[in-house]
Amino acid sequence: MSYSDVVQAAVNNAHDTAIANKIIDMMRNLKLKNDDKTACRWIWELIQNAKDVVGQDETVNIEIDFNERDKYLAFRHDGKSFTTDNIVSLISQVSSKERKQSPENNMTGKFGTGFLTTHLLSEKVFVNACLQDNDEPLKKINILLDRSGETKEEVIAAVNESFRQLKESQEADALSIENSKGFNTCFLYELQKSGIEIAKNGLESLYVSIPYVFAFVEKINSI
Repeated sequence: MSYSDVVQAAVNNAHDTAIANKIIDMMRNLKLKNDDKTACRWIWELIQNAKDVVGQDETVNIEIDFNERDKYLAFRHDGKSFTTDNIVSLISQVSSKERKQSPENNMTGKFGTGFLTTHLLSEKVFVNACLQDNDEPLKKINILLDRSGETKEEVIAAVNESFRQLKESQEADALSIENSKGFNTCFLYELQKSGIEIAKNGLESLYVSIPYVFAFVEKINSI
């Protein structure tokens, strides 16, 4: 192995370690700070992210499927497809949104860090969505985001597996535009007992506030 290879290996290890340590610290803090307010935040983070990827008509439709008996919650929307930068940021738990907000971009929050609160529902989230970069072919992606690891090695392995699944999806056949319409993005959470209670808390918060959502957030067409 040449010296340049040694340097590159050290750089890669430092990068992986930084991501893993950040995820471990954020998950630990999330669990420590979990309270009634935090338990409701997941629904607003998912709605906010959907609002930020409105379609060509500048609106987005949202569907929330909560099944207590079968222990799952699926959050779907029909907004724009992911870009590779989006999904890489989500896997790495890094914000893909612009730091400075402006009337032009009209984006709020942080995609990576805000999304982390949804892991209170489940440490494992299945992402089924569409992916497209500029004029590249449209692809279907199926990725597991696994934040259940407690050691650096476990988290690095989980992150690398998500990247492997992303690469596998990118190498698949292109998707037709017709097949990408409708609720093309889905976050699926398999729930345990605590996740079921957190799901209920978030949905109760939504029921109370939904008239204000439609009154003040024009980009949301339906929930």
